[in-house]
Parts: sequence; C-alpha cells; structure tokens
Amino acid sequence: FVPFPIMGFCKCRPVLNLSSMEWLRAIYDSKFVVTDSFHGAVFSIIFRKPFYYVITSNTIRKRLSRLETLLGSLGIENRLVDDVSKCDFTKEIDYDAVHKKLKEQRDRSLRILKELINDEN
Repeated sequence: FVPFPIMGFCKCRPVLNLSSMEWLRAIYDSKFVVTDSFHGAVFSIIFRKPFYYVITSNTIRKRLSRLETLLGSLGIENRLVDDVSKCDFTKEIDYDAVHKKLKEQRDRSLRILKELINDEN
C-alpha cells in the first residue's frame, strides 16, 4: 500500500516514493483500491477497479466537492465513505453503466469545445 492516514486498515508493506508510472501501475494491478486521493478515485474508475474514497481529517472540502460531483454524475456516490469499516468490496460497481455515462460526458464536453472553437473563428 501507498501510505495515507488510515493506518492499520490492511496488513501490507508500505511503499514510499513511487514514480507516477509506478503509482498508476499499482492502481492498474490492484484487486481493489482504498484511497483519499481524487486521482486515485479517477484512475480506479478508468481502470475499472473496485474502490472506495475515504474522507479523512486531511480531506480538503474543495477536493471533496469535485469528487462528489464526479461520483454523483456517474451514479457511484456510494463509493464515498467517512470510515474504512464502511468499505464493502462484495458490492460490485457496474462499470459498463459507469463508462457509458463517462462517454456521454466526454462527448458532450467535446461538442461544447468544438462549438466554442468554431464560434471564435
């Protein structure tokens, strides 16, 4: 595990000072992810990993709002918990539905960007 302020949750060997690629690979190779990182949640979604985002005393409200918006828009707001004991990895994430919503959001964003670019020309 890459340490974050929920020590004692798992009996694993901590790994410090990962490069960006090693960090991404750790998420990609994980069976599940417990994180307090916005990007940890994002890459868990991209890689279709079961995950939970745990709110800690270090969680910044602005960062939490961004995460709540993302998870809510994808229908997986139940992956945000305030206690590690609430992590239930027997509950699967329907990643087909999640990625369908994600694609719709990407397509909408690209459409808006193209419209804005065309309006400027």
